[in-house]
Amino acid sequence: MDALLLDLDNTLITWDVPIRYHVIVSFLKAMKVKDPEKFYSSHWHDAEDRLANLIISAEDYMTVCRPLFLHTIAKTKEELTLNHAHLAPGALKVLRRAKAPKALVSNSLAETVHFTLKHFQIDRYFDYVYERDYYNENEHKPKQVVADKVCAALGVEASKDVLMLGDSMTDIKFANDSGLTSVAIGTYYDEADHYYPNLDEFARYMRRF
Repeated sequence: MDALLLDLDNTLITWDVPIRYHVIVSFLKAMKVKDPEKFYSSHWHDAEDRLANLIISAEDYMTVCRPLFLHTIAKTKEELTLNHAHLAPGALKVLRRAKAPKALVSNSLAETVHFTLKHFQIDRYFDYVYERDYYNENEHKPKQVVADKVCAALGVEASKDVLMLGDSMTDIKFANDSGLTSVAIGTYYDEADHYYPNLDEFARYMRRF
């Protein structure tokens, strides 16, 4: 194994609340949307429907609403982290046992990523942290450019000797499209090179890689 890349939410960190729901409902409340819970279930999952029902243009959303949305994400996730986020079983084993360079690769906001890493005192285990720039939508998982940047930062080539651990299809597609070894954690995918039910189980077999 030349390097180990890990996702954050629902891989290294688990939640006992539906984090996406809470973040978006908090934003809708800040937007003074009537019945934000109903709006989320009825309109949020389709971008055009969402904008139409918010009665704003895509341009207004980007210039006016998006800064509020990003602020709400950061504030809500940090508040929820304190009481509803947990270090996944086996996370410390993996971080401590892996001798190869390690990077965190997340599609979350930089401030929430670093807040979480410091809160759980695991920031010191990573040689590089890659978080999402929400104003540059061309550089986030599953884009191959992310793998190129992360591997270059770690001083390794993007190859099957680099493992990407994640819980979502986005993580698996990211690894596969970038020529890395995809390791599904917690959720099985046919497309993944390997699957482990949790990080504790992966830690048992990590020396195979």
